[in-house]
Amino acid sequence: MSVPRGRLRGAVTASISGQNVQDYRCHVEVLALWPDGSIRWLAIEGVVSLSRVQESKEIVAVTLRPASPIQMSSGEKTDADNLENPIVKIKNACLYIGESPFCVKMSIYLNDARKRRIPFRVITCESFGVKKPVEKLHVRGQFANHRDLTLAARTTHFCALHATLVELTIRNGRRARHRGGLWDLGDPGSVFLTEFGLDIELPSEISKWYWGNALDNSSWDCVSIERDSAETGSQLAGDRELWDVFQASSGGDNWTSVNHIDARGQVRLPFKGFVLRCGKEERRGDRITPLCVAETEYGPIGLLVPRFWEEFPKRITVFDRRIRIALLAHHDKQLHELQGGEQKTFKVWIIHSYREAWHPRNLLIQLSALNGSTVVAEQISPDVPEVLAPLPTRDDWAASRLADFAEKAAFGRMGILANREKVDEFGWRNFGDTYADHEETYYQGSEPLVSHYNNQFDLLYGCILHRLISGDPRWDEIIVPLANHIIDIDIYHTDKDRSTFNHGLFWMTDHYRTAYSSTHRAFSRFNATSKGYGGGPCNEHNYTSGLALYYFLWGDERAKGAVIELANWVMAMEDGSQTPYCILDNGPTGLATMTSSHDYHGPGRGAANSINALLDAWLITGEKKYLEFAEALLRRTIHPDDDIDALDLLNAEIRWSYTMHLEVLAKYLRIKSVFQQSDAMYEYVRHSLVKYAEWMLANERPYLARAEELQYPTEAWAAQDFRKATVLLCASRYVPPEAAAQFREKALSLAEAAWRDLLRFPRPYNVRAAAVILTQGIWHLALEKSRAEMCCAIPNNNDDWRLWSREKFIPQRERVRKKLSTPQGWLTLLARASNPHVLGRFLVLLWKWRN
Repeated sequence: MSVPRGRLRGAVTASISGQNVQDYRCHVEVLALWPDGSIRWLAIEGVVSLSRVQESKEIVAVTLRPASPIQMSSGEKTDADNLENPIVKIKNACLYIGESPFCVKMSIYLNDARKRRIPFRVITCESFGVKKPVEKLHVRGQFANHRDLTLAARTTHFCALHATLVELTIRNGRRARHRGGLWDLGDPGSVFLTEFGLDIELPSEISKWYWGNALDNSSWDCVSIERDSAETGSQLAGDRELWDVFQASSGGDNWTSVNHIDARGQVRLPFKGFVLRCGKEERRGDRITPLCVAETEYGPIGLLVPRFWEEFPKRITVFDRRIRIALLAHHDKQLHELQGGEQKTFKVWIIHSYREAWHPRNLLIQLSALNGSTVVAEQISPDVPEVLAPLPTRDDWAASRLADFAEKAAFGRMGILANREKVDEFGWRNFGDTYADHEETYYQGSEPLVSHYNNQFDLLYGCILHRLISGDPRWDEIIVPLANHIIDIDIYHTDKDRSTFNHGLFWMTDHYRTAYSSTHRAFSRFNATSKGYGGGPCNEHNYTSGLALYYFLWGDERAKGAVIELANWVMAMEDGSQTPYCILDNGPTGLATMTSSHDYHGPGRGAANSINALLDAWLITGEKKYLEFAEALLRRTIHPDDDIDALDLLNAEIRWSYTMHLEVLAKYLRIKSVFQQSDAMYEYVRHSLVKYAEWMLANERPYLARAEELQYPTEAWAAQDFRKATVLLCASRYVPPEAAAQFREKALSLAEAAWRDLLRFPRPYNVRAAAVILTQGIWHLALEKSRAEMCCAIPNNNDDWRLWSREKFIPQRERVRKKLSTPQGWLTLLARASNPHVLGRFLVLLWKWRN
């Protein structure tokens, strides 16, 4: 939740209360601070127990109090080997929940392509919050003989509920080989697995097994386990299979979609839906999310695997005294391919209260609640710098065209959720991504179209903004899976490739072509019909604001890590010492600020996304290096004295994205104003924004008014017109009233034309249009009634910004080319190549940069 400036300082504790809510103490974690040291964002973790639910949504109150010195000290990070009775412990690479002899033991298992079990080795282990309402344990390790195959395990134990959330992230840290810039399955950098999961050993044998389907809570089944005297105590008894459920595919109408092809181009899913076996009985169905409770001598133990059917294939197998959860389940000749730099996160809930006699059916109800519960703050402070303007009211939003557009784009007959079913966007790698339905317009291939959107234009950000404004929890079904997909699948998690690719965000799959076996990595060998086809992660596709807001609202540390990872990628791609050109020049590459071509470093989406990622990382970490790097890139790419006409900004096909850059200027000004930093750099950016807005006032018109200049005159151009209105509305806050009125009039005219042009297309609610409009429409509602006197910061008329002249930037490759055009440059090259250290480093970089 967000906190206004100066409201809270230091450590705090929290409790939750409400009309039907039992009061519980919670764990509070500070996520970000204001410059004065007060709290800006904090996360509250705990249990909300409703005694009865009269409506679909309950309002709860959060009470915050200063923490006592004892409470403050108990929350410090601790070495896990020196803990005093933590609830979750690790020993011999196994997790233990509870106290011996009542504890539940969990071991991680992984079988390679030859079905050999690969031992897991713990490298680091840290514990947090011991003796507090929420205890955490973080473990990192790797698998024997597979140095690049790592696992991060995070456990969160909620003491009041006796429930433990186990999160496992398995990562292939190798680089992909991506020969020719192509990223298909079967790449030499991939790791092939037959199965991965958890073995859970219970404190005693199971006497009864209860289970239900979270998708249908109308009934529960109970299996009584009968044993004769000969079986009791037998070594073979523990290996007897009592119950098994296997979700092999999505169970949807399109479960055999080519979305699920393997490296050989084949769909190998064995059957539709799931099969459940109990003794000789067998049941089949389409979709299941099992709620399971094992009754033992030491009380019931509940078990839930969220997204069981959505992220197939999964299996739960029950034996006399243990349970096996296959998070990547094996079947016949199926192999799971974890691509180079790819990871996947799985979650498992376990409820174990050996001190209380809970009825198993009560645990089933609790598990059902855990499967569907979401508690998100639906209001944020108007001065948070993570948004471009204070959000409009719910009533203003509901009365707007935007609300109707959002409903149809997200939940309509051809909306984002419906399109999941169209291409079966399910399975452990696919679930969360969105089908790029707009690509159907010009697709002419013979194969069914599979096109993945990969969060272009930050769809996640727009969805989160609508979740906040509407208060509608249906948005969570888009937001949470999408955020998880971006973090795990869309980011290239490796250090072993070229610096311009490492930790970058993959493009959406190629325009008007099916993805084939490139999965979510843009370029497939099946589409390489011309020389020069291919590529990889690029600065023009780097969207972080949705992840940053997701971190602040959902408290997911992985989202924070992703934002930092993407910001560090920006800095790394500018490091000239990490490219083969370093043998002659170690200076900045220009790869973070180019748009469309290597020689253009003016306003464009490449620079916009790079600067925006750095600003988001600064907001999350408070580290000045990110702000300073962002300001350096701002000075490189824009200046108040620019000759704008010379930039050819009206050439829509190559310069349309300049408005994205101007939006980032507005975001920078918003941040500096909220943080009360009206310095010379603030004035530099303010003058730049106003200068470009004045040019737009005189020159801009709707893209589709000159449709003959566009290669594909689609509804996407109408959507991008919304950005022009946003820029003018933002700029109106930094000029005198007369100029502000002109800016607003032009903005509203452009926005009205954009709506008119958009809605005349047969499919205006596609995902590409939605990704832009869900965000831009919010800013229009927030800013269209603003006045110049409401400017978020009063200009200080400081002309120190003139100390910075327009930077004439020459990218690294051009500097090297110029040096090699002179004899002196060749002599320098020969001299450096004769140095063994320099030559060795050069050869290593050549190897990394190879295709």
